[in-house]
Amino acid sequence: MEPIGIGIYDTAAYAADEIQKAAGGRDVAWHMSNGIEALQRGVKERQLISAPQRDSIVRAALNARDEVLSLFSNPEDRRLASKGVDAVIGLAILWGEPPARRALRHPHVRPDLEAYARVLRNRCHDLALLEEVKSRADDRRAGLVQKMLRGASA
Repeated sequence: MEPIGIGIYDTAAYAADEIQKAAGGRDVAWHMSNGIEALQRGVKERQLISAPQRDSIVRAALNARDEVLSLFSNPEDRRLASKGVDAVIGLAILWGEPPARRALRHPHVRPDLEAYARVLRNRCHDLALLEEVKSRADDRRAGLVQKMLRGASA
């Protein structure tokens, strides 16, 4: 359910924007996770997005593919991440399809796309959390070094 004041078109724009930020190479895991979450939330709504909105999400995902894949060094992880990006594209397409068109697809298509997108979202989210932990550890280390330097100069 959309929070009050946030419509389906805002959700689509947010998803596209976050995924495009991932394509920009900064905080890739964080932005991709956020973008996928918005996409998944939006796809569950009955309201369809327009073709330009769909295309914006698809274009962002295509642009983000290389950055997303660069997060993973293991070939199997990269293959799974690639399937996740493909699933993001597939979900964007489904979001823009009228119910009659969706009904022509095999009933497993949507759950499979949702699963692959969720796997990528989870992996990106995990990487973002680990980066936060590392950042806090770096802050603690820098603070300790500063404290030692102040103590040595006293």
